[in-house]
Amino acid sequence: MTNLTIHITLRDQSHVPTIPRLTSLLKTVPSGIMSSIQAAVWEATSSGATPIVKTIPAPVAAAGDILVRVSHVALNPVDNFLGVPGSVVGFDLAGEVVTAGGKLAKGSRVAGMVQGSFIPNYGAAAELVAADPDLFFKIPDGLDAADATTFSVSAVTAGVAVYKVLGLPFPPATAASGGNAPWFLVSGGATTVGLFAIQFAKLAGYRVIATASARSEALVKSYGADKIVNYTDPRAAELIREATGGGVQLGLEAAGGSSFPISIGSVSNGKLAAVLPTPDDVTVPPGVEVETLALIRAYKTVRTCVDSSADCRLLRRSSTSPSCTSGSPTLSLASQSSSSLASVPSLCRSATASRRSTKVCSSSR
Repeated sequence: MTNLTIHITLRDQSHVPTIPRLTSLLKTVPSGIMSSIQAAVWEATSSGATPIVKTIPAPVAAAGDILVRVSHVALNPVDNFLGVPGSVVGFDLAGEVVTAGGKLAKGSRVAGMVQGSFIPNYGAAAELVAADPDLFFKIPDGLDAADATTFSVSAVTAGVAVYKVLGLPFPPATAASGGNAPWFLVSGGATTVGLFAIQFAKLAGYRVIATASARSEALVKSYGADKIVNYTDPRAAELIREATGGGVQLGLEAAGGSSFPISIGSVSNGKLAAVLPTPDDVTVPPGVEVETLALIRAYKTVRTCVDSSADCRLLRRSSTSPSCTSGSPTLSLASQSSSSLASVPSLCRSATASRRSTKVCSSSR
């Protein structure tokens, strides 16, 4: 009997207090095939929700779906702030196909994503997972399964922002190249989402200017950024405007929080896609549009539906947030992300190719 290995994708876990506990819990989960399985399930508590390892019914693959024996799970910040009680922790996973579906044959090494931390008895941190094959890819030879788990959520988030929200051309089409190429801003260039966004923008023919710390400058440049501005510099927004000839028209805010004033101050008559909602104390000036990714708005709404103690402040910033409904709401990623996801292995390196910021936990049993 083998063990479920948990791969942590977070570069900084200090703001996600639940996740260190998940690593110790999930190390106890063996993998196998049976009528019931073990999984890390969110359980309601007086303070919100906490993950526990428990037995749940084994999933049954619907027609066309795949069944995956999970070997690796990657954790993301969204797992911690969503955590719908009764759902299984985790979005990103890798493993072996035990029931074929789509173009994925039995025995294939695959990685992909599911709607974890959201739907009852469903998520990545389980012995077996039934899933849509369109949201999975066959892991290429030479790519470690642990690294493969870091593609899906980060790549899809960056892809939705770059292609759907901001409208950059999808490969092989490109914008103007060379010295006439427009500038694209990636605020939070060293985040996993930021590293994918840099690559997508470069593929679209843009010059990329990114914010990062001095420590991460070499990493961000290695992924294609043309210019780096240190976000700790009090003149960061001014330096970006100077370097780009008056500011960018398109950009991605991948870090959130205190980096918003820099990214918003760097846009001139343009649009910024944001992974997280704009803080209440940040004013968006005329001529600048900020669009928070719809997926994040929906997740915050669902959390409010199931957890009356959730902070509703973020919801009030979007008039398009979906309303609460009875039952278990679902979100479909396939329509907007499957083509981008399928292209990831051939277009991009893993956003955590540098192992200095990852942690792999495993144990014998």
